[in-house]
Amino acid sequence: MIITVQGRILDAMPPMSGISQNTGKEWKSQQYILAVDDNPEDYICFQVFGAERIASYDLKRNKRVAVTLEIESKEWNGKWVTNISCKQCWIMPPKVEIEQEKQISSNDFNYN
Repeated sequence: MIITVQGRILDAMPPMSGISQNTGKEWKSQQYILAVDDNPEDYICFQVFGAERIASYDLKRNKRVAVTLEIESKEWNGKWVTNISCKQCWIMPPKVEIEQEKQISSNDFNYN
Protein backbone atom coordinates (compact mmCIF):
# COMPACT_ATOMS: atom_id res chain seq x y z
CA MET A 1 0.00 0.00 0.00
CA ILE A 2 1.27 3.48 -0.89
CA ILE A 3 0.11 6.66 0.88
CA THR A 4 1.22 10.30 0.89
CA VAL A 5 0.98 12.32 4.10
CA GLN A 6 2.10 15.74 5.28
CA GLY A 7 3.46 16.58 8.67
CA ARG A 8 6.35 17.74 10.81
CA ILE A 9 9.46 15.73 11.65
CA LEU A 10 9.20 15.20 15.39
CA ASP A 11 12.46 13.29 15.82
CA ALA A 12 15.23 11.49 13.97
CA MET A 13 16.57 8.24 15.36
CA PRO A 14 20.31 7.47 15.17
CA PRO A 15 21.34 6.06 11.77
CA MET A 16 21.83 2.31 11.45
CA SER A 17 24.36 0.69 9.14
CA GLY A 18 25.89 -2.65 8.38
CA ILE A 19 27.19 -4.99 5.71
CA SER A 20 24.76 -7.01 3.60
CA GLN A 21 25.25 -10.76 4.06
CA ASN A 22 24.05 -11.35 0.49
CA THR A 23 26.11 -8.76 -1.41
CA GLY A 24 28.84 -7.76 1.03
CA LYS A 25 28.01 -4.09 0.39
CA GLU A 26 27.53 -1.48 3.10
CA TRP A 27 23.98 -0.27 3.82
CA LYS A 28 22.57 2.58 5.87
CA SER A 29 19.06 3.48 7.07
CA GLN A 30 17.51 5.99 9.44
CA GLN A 31 14.10 6.17 11.10
CA TYR A 32 12.10 9.36 11.55
CA ILE A 33 8.97 10.16 13.56
CA LEU A 34 6.36 12.20 11.68
CA ALA A 35 3.58 14.15 13.45
CA VAL A 36 0.73 14.08 10.91
CA ASP A 37 -0.79 17.47 9.96
CA ASP A 38 -4.39 16.20 9.89
CA ASN A 39 -4.13 15.02 13.49
CA PRO A 40 -1.03 16.14 15.45
CA GLU A 41 -1.61 13.32 17.94
CA ASP A 42 -1.03 10.75 15.18
CA TYR A 43 2.56 9.69 14.62
CA ILE A 44 4.19 7.57 11.94
CA CYS A 45 7.63 6.03 12.30
CA PHE A 46 9.14 5.54 8.82
CA GLN A 47 12.56 4.68 7.49
CA VAL A 48 14.73 6.08 4.74
CA PHE A 49 17.08 3.51 3.22
CA GLY A 50 20.35 4.46 1.56
CA ALA A 51 23.08 6.93 2.55
CA GLU A 52 22.48 9.07 -0.57
CA ARG A 53 18.75 9.42 0.10
CA ILE A 54 19.30 10.20 3.80
CA ALA A 55 21.76 12.95 2.84
CA SER A 56 19.62 14.37 0.02
CA TYR A 57 16.42 14.57 2.12
CA ASP A 58 18.33 16.19 5.02
CA LEU A 59 15.42 15.64 7.43
CA LYS A 60 15.77 17.58 10.67
CA ARG A 61 13.48 18.14 13.66
CA ASN A 62 10.54 20.49 13.01
CA LYS A 63 10.90 20.42 9.20
CA ARG A 64 7.53 20.19 7.46
CA VAL A 65 7.46 17.50 4.81
CA ALA A 66 5.22 15.57 2.47
CA VAL A 67 6.25 11.92 2.25
CA THR A 68 5.13 9.06 0.05
CA LEU A 69 5.27 5.93 2.17
CA GLU A 70 5.11 2.27 1.23
CA ILE A 71 3.51 0.13 3.93
CA GLU A 72 4.33 -3.55 3.69
CA SER A 73 3.59 -6.42 6.10
CA LYS A 74 5.10 -9.88 5.81
CA GLU A 75 5.58 -13.01 7.85
CA TRP A 76 9.06 -13.60 9.24
CA ASN A 77 9.97 -16.50 11.56
CA GLY A 78 6.31 -17.13 12.39
CA LYS A 79 5.57 -13.48 13.22
CA TRP A 80 4.11 -10.65 11.18
CA VAL A 81 6.15 -7.47 10.84
CA THR A 82 5.24 -4.17 9.20
CA ASN A 83 7.76 -1.95 7.45
CA ILE A 84 7.01 1.68 6.51
CA SER A 85 9.53 2.97 3.97
CA CYS A 86 9.86 6.43 2.46
CA LYS A 87 9.69 6.38 -1.33
CA GLN A 88 9.76 10.16 -1.88
CA CYS A 89 10.05 13.23 0.32
CA TRP A 90 9.44 16.94 -0.26
CA ILE A 91 10.26 19.78 2.10
CA MET A 92 7.18 21.96 2.68
CA PRO A 93 7.03 25.64 3.70
CA PRO A 94 6.23 26.33 7.37
CA LYS A 95 2.54 25.91 8.16
CA VAL A 96 0.68 29.19 8.64
CA GLU A 97 -2.06 28.99 11.21
CA ILE A 98 -5.34 30.60 10.14
CA GLU A 99 -5.55 32.51 13.42
CA GLN A 100 -2.23 34.18 12.62
CA GLU A 101 -3.17 35.23 9.09
CA LYS A 102 -4.26 38.81 8.60
CA GLN A 103 -7.96 38.99 7.96
CA ILE A 104 -8.78 41.24 5.01
CA SER A 105 -11.59 43.71 5.57
CA SER A 106 -13.12 46.44 3.44
CA ASN A 107 -11.07 49.00 5.42
CA ASP A 108 -7.90 47.54 3.86
CA PHE A 109 -8.84 48.86 0.41
CA ASN A 110 -8.62 52.45 -0.77
CA TYR A 111 -11.43 53.17 -3.22
CA ASN A 112 -10.48 56.83 -3.85
